[in-house]
Amino acid sequence: MLSFRPTGWTYSETIGENLNLIKPTSKGNITIYGVPYSEHSNFIELQEFVQFLRPEKIIPTVNVGNAVNRGKMQSYFQQWLKA
Repeated sequence: MLSFRPTGWTYSETIGENLNLIKPTSKGNITIYGVPYSEHSNFIELQEFVQFLRPEKIIPTVNVGNAVNRGKMQSYFQQWLKA
């Protein structure tokens, strides 16, 4: 299984835009890449990231305090993945 963990903690001046310097961690048959990311990314950046990566499952961590907001988030993801 290949996993990407978007996190602001991955970024460093050394890596900058050289994402090939990011080293994964492995646990059994799971390989995890920490990808530099900020929850402060704008909407278009997040959309482009999802459309590029084309994940099978997205688990949002913000704006999910109620069923209506969770539904809105999932509808965005579904639209992005159809494009």
